[in-house]
Amino acid sequence: MIGDFNEVLCDDDKFGGNHVNLNRALEFKDCLDKCNVVDLGFAGPKFTWTNRRPILSLILERIDRCFANPVWCILYPEALVTHLPRTFSDHCPVLIELCRARVNH
Repeated sequence: MIGDFNEVLCDDDKFGGNHVNLNRALEFKDCLDKCNVVDLGFAGPKFTWTNRRPILSLILERIDRCFANPVWCILYPEALVTHLPRTFSDHCPVLIELCRARVNH
């Protein structure tokens, strides 16, 4: 599963604005556990969404994620998720590569 989940999992997933609602974060985590999926991690910028405000009212969040079940992880052990730089949207594009490029010598 890949996309904008509109929810953070912990305090580290947010900068600025109101405190993380821990009950909502725990409900999200519980849902992921019940679905038997794990976060695939990422490379690139930590936060995937911004409210595009000046620094004093800026909010940044990691709400775009990529999850997979254990079977998928076995099938695609080299999968790599990258948060690309934001351009026009308030979200970062998220790229998933299923296998790494092989270099021939």
